[in-house]
Amino acid sequence: MFINKSCAYCGRTEGNSTKGHVIPRSLYPNNLPAAKRITVPECVQCKKLWEDAEHQFRNIMLAIWNPNEVPGDNRYENLRRSFTKCDGLRRHNDLMNAIKHVKIDDQNRDMIYPANDNNFNLILRRIIRGLSHFHGVESAISDDRVYCNVMKYAVPPEFQRSFTWNEIYLDFCRYGFVKVNEQNIASFWLIKFSKQVEFFGAVSKLPKDDQE
Repeated sequence: MFINKSCAYCGRTEGNSTKGHVIPRSLYPNNLPAAKRITVPECVQCKKLWEDAEHQFRNIMLAIWNPNEVPGDNRYENLRRSFTKCDGLRRHNDLMNAIKHVKIDDQNRDMIYPANDNNFNLILRRIIRGLSHFHGVESAISDDRVYCNVMKYAVPPEFQRSFTWNEIYLDFCRYGFVKVNEQNIASFWLIKFSKQVEFFGAVSKLPKDDQE
């Protein structure tokens, strides 16, 4: 518990904030005991906003973690067990609804577009907001100032060199950020899970409704 600390996400100071994990605890496998757990002050009201969404984030992340094999650690067993809970059918259906049947190169494929899932993207935006507070870039960033999506293109090396890079654990999570002073962007973020799943986050200077 954080005493007399403002919430990293909304800035509330009323009451004591809980210890919020920026990257969901459920995403950490039990074979990474030395992996860094980043925590920030989190008020009860904010915690409730994404408590339910974290399950979908974990489920989708495990589905795309390695396209060739199921993660061979406790996370898959936890996922499987979660489907037997009282709300397991809903969580199972949420994951199934995220799978889209598409045709690529004349072959039928089952694909997941993670950033198109509202709950997934909510947690992805929260991660960017939490990391921004943790690194002192900016605190209490409103959710409507953050845009996230899958990173589909390689970032130019000269731009990457301007980033501050951090690695939580090899082949688990690596992220970088840079402050930007161009147009409406305040900071730009890259976050990579596993060996290949990479997302970007752009934090605007103003909320979407206030942008011209």
